[in-house]
Amino acid sequence: AALRARIASSQIASLTDDQVASLGTAQVAALTTGQVASLSTSQIAAMTATQTAALGSAQVRALGSDQLRSLGNAALAALSTDAVAALATDQINKLGTEQIRSLTNSQVDALTSAQVRSLTSDQVKALESYDVGALSDDFAGSQIQSLSANQLSNFGTAQLQALSTAQVRA
Repeated sequence: AALRARIASSQIASLTDDQVASLGTAQVAALTTGQVASLSTSQIAAMTATQTAALGSAQVRALGSDQLRSLGNAALAALSTDAVAALATDQINKLGTEQIRSLTNSQVDALTSAQVRSLTSDQVKALESYDVGALSDDFAGSQIQSLSANQLSNFGTAQLQALSTAQVRA
């Protein structure tokens, strides 16, 4: 831990993509939030799913929008549910539709109400049909409008009955 604290963020940022890709999971887990924030988008893109699985909630929260967008789909799907739940709403709504599509059911279930409401219409459309029903209570009216007929057909009776008047009017 003492050595980690002495490695400056600028030194971490100067690692090549190959060097970042060769870091062990213990090394990735030991990075400070400042060191994670200093990684370039190409360094983040070089990280494997095993490496991103080692990132904690605070580390993931330290990632900027461009860094998050540079995560591959497999790397994003490897994040823990706690890490996904820790993402700020502005981080969530910056994810690409392919990244949203790559989220696991457990990750989608871990999204907070605020995170769900921050999803763009395109992101809502990208969610798999079986994910949508679980989120119906959290959708804003504009998000309900963006659902496809296939997505709506997966709503159960209880979910349809639970929709508010504002959601139905949308």
